[in-house]
Amino acid sequence: MDYILFELQWMLYNVFLALLPVIFIYLAVKSKSIFFRTIWFLLWLFFLPNTLYLLTDITHFSESIEKTPAPFAPLTVILFILLMLVGVVTFLLALSPLEKFLQKKKINNIFLLLIIINLLVGFGIILGRVERANSWDILLHPLILLWNAYTILLYPKLLTAAFIWGIISNIFYFSLRNSLKKVKQK
Repeated sequence: MDYILFELQWMLYNVFLALLPVIFIYLAVKSKSIFFRTIWFLLWLFFLPNTLYLLTDITHFSESIEKTPAPFAPLTVILFILLMLVGVVTFLLALSPLEKFLQKKKINNIFLLLIIINLLVGFGIILGRVERANSWDILLHPLILLWNAYTILLYPKLLTAAFIWGIISNIFYFSLRNSLKKVKQK
């Protein structure tokens, strides 16, 4: 049972990080002050990769299932399934308000902007997974974070992986956003 609690602890922390961009985008679009809107938006951008980053935690699944006592194995499977679902849902909930906000403000090229943001999400996912960077690093260790980002740019394999995650982000968003709109309308 202790192992399940350990699993739950790191999962809940990552879910917390994935919920932050949902909160930040809500604060950004509701803010009347341009200064605070900018601050909330930047925080949203830095924390947005934490949403789909949850999908990369599947790499821990085989080790987790091996260490989990047999009676608790189904619970571990359920926890990982929920973690993946939370990653996708928080991603959609964190990105769709921006699209709605931009449409309301009649901003041109929203589609292109969303594609670029999703490519940045892919870069952030690789930054976190490979360089072990954390979104908090933008506040606590900005120079190290910049160095880690630069490192990814130097390695074509890492840059390709970031691009692939960016494509995955785009696929998730553009294929599921209409489903989210339908759920919100009900």
